[in-house]
Amino acid sequence: MRAMVFHAPGQKPWDRVPDPTIDQPDAIVPVDAVTICGTDLHILRGDVPEFTPGRILGHEAVGTIVEDCPGTRSVGKRILLLCINSCGTRPFTDTSTYPIPDTMTDEQMLMLADILPTGYEVGVLNGGVRPGDTVVIGPGPIGLAAISTARLYSPARIIAVDLADSRLASSVDCSDRPCAARARRRRRSATAVGRCRPRARNGVGRTTYSPE
Repeated sequence: MRAMVFHAPGQKPWDRVPDPTIDQPDAIVPVDAVTICGTDLHILRGDVPEFTPGRILGHEAVGTIVEDCPGTRSVGKRILLLCINSCGTRPFTDTSTYPIPDTMTDEQMLMLADILPTGYEVGVLNGGVRPGDTVVIGPGPIGLAAISTARLYSPARIIAVDLADSRLASSVDCSDRPCAARARRRRRSATAVGRCRPRARNGVGRTTYSPE
């Protein structure tokens, strides 16, 4: 099969790798749909030294079980593959996979693999969003997830602030007041943030921003 394998920063090769084999208790799950995490981009830039050459990228996916341990009778089931690994004492399929209801599409379930719960936990729960708050969020992928889930707590306003027009456009369906924050408007945007509760969450892991 083919896989994107990390060799060195800046390289994105699709390599041929051996097909997986069952290592009980386990399962083989061809990927039906996958998305890219910001962590993958960090890895490709060389920002994650723990990710050593030869490892395969990707940790947000849904797929269909084609082979599993004898007696489990799970072949043919669609499952969500979570980004969190097994604890090491229980099978991966018991701790990091969930069956997909027939009423849900692969694309709908894919958001639950990592990005939506991350935006909810980091941006909303840890941010302490409460009814009546004014919430200012940068609408990157995690930010959009935070915007969507912040609405569950009835904030008075959700303001999207970003340098990239494409990201602001994506926030229109999630935010009641998209707000451009270009360089010439930095003073204005800083004033808007200053009127809000002093809470901030960085969903990118970088101190600088590039709209690339």
